[in-house]
Parts: sequence; C-alpha cells; structure tokens
Amino acid sequence: MSYGQSPLEKGKLYRIVKDSVVDQLEFQFNPTKYEEELGVDWNLSDSPGQFLPSASFNKIGERTIKMDLLFYGRDGENNVEESRARLELFASPGPDFGIESTQFVSPGRAKLVIGKHPWDVIIPRIKFTHEIMDRQMNTVSLRASLQFTVISTGVQNDVAFLERIRQYAGELSG
Repeated sequence: MSYGQSPLEKGKLYRIVKDSVVDQLEFQFNPTKYEEELGVDWNLSDSPGQFLPSASFNKIGERTIKMDLLFYGRDGENNVEESRARLELFASPGPDFGIESTQFVSPGRAKLVIGKHPWDVIIPRIKFTHEIMDRQMNTVSLRASLQFTVISTGVQNDVAFLERIRQYAGELSG
C-alpha cells in the first residue's frame, strides 16, 4: 500500500529476552511525533582569577526518546487491555527477575525502530491514560506515553555505535 509515491512505513518495537525477539509491536500514523533528547556531560573547572570556568568533554550523556501511542477498541473487545498488558511486559525487568536478590537484575531490553533509526532501549516509564470508556466502563481508547532510554549493548565507543546504526539501517532497507 502506498500514499502518493512513498510506501507507508511502520514503526516497530521489539521485546528482547536473552538476545531473542519474543514480542513485536507495530505502529503506523501513530505517533504523529516523537521527542528525542540528548545530553553531554562536561567537566567544568575554575581557577583563581579566571573569569569563566573552562570546560572539557567528559562523556555523551543520556539519550531519551518520548512518544505517545494510541490504542483503540470496540465495545466488548479486550484488544486495548491486551495491548496495555503487552506494553507492561516491555517495561518489566529481564528474565532473571524474581531471584532472591533483585539488586543486580538486568532491565527488560527492547529495540525501537522508527524509519531507518534503530535504537537499543529500555523503557523506564510508561503512563497509561484511559481516554474513552464504553457502557460497561471498559477502556475503548488508551494513550500510552512511553519514555525510552537508549542503552549500550557492548559498543566500545560512540563511533562504533554510529557504525552499528548505519549497518542496521542498511539491513532494514536491503
């Protein structure tokens, strides 16, 4: 299916457990926008008599992505609640959760792909807004506000990270 001359693209969110994809959620026309925030950490140093501090690069800071996904259902159907339950699994801790000590539990990992932009992410926060209810007070429209934190998956430096993104984008288009 195409609109004009361009094929319609779908965004994808893959849930990864022990390096295997165990669930996939596709979305299209939704979100209509997403926010990407990137920080850089600098070391600031003051010297006596210095007018302003000098800055030296420390590291690339946290990159976060935020977006809203909308889910719709019909009277008597539970597909909105099923979508909610699936999203909760994306944000849950990894498969070693439930052991005696939860101090070193690995986070649930996912891969977010929007167009040719793939990110390895964790989902530290989801906000669910139940927007429309049917006569039995079942949710018919659900807004999921997602926050993703981009994580490193064994990449040695930022140049290697950018190379992996370019390679992965090439695999998607080819």
